[in-house]
Amino acid sequence: MKGKKEKHEYINGEIYAMGGGRVKNGPIAIRFLTILETHLENSNCITGNSDIKIKIKENLLLTNQQIPR
Repeated sequence: MKGKKEKHEYINGEIYAMGGGRVKNGPIAIRFLTILETHLENSNCITGNSDIKIKIKENLLLTNQQIPR
């Protein structure tokens, strides 16, 4: 594939390659996030896709989330 970009995550000073998604998984993820967003509408929680990076100070973890928490 031309122009394919790898995703990586940084954990405690180490860089790890992340697996990529598949075309057929995209619609499933969109439906899941829509349902989750609707369910969490009146809460303090947020949802997002794999483009969002989160930082967890306790672990020194900077990563792309795979499933919104």
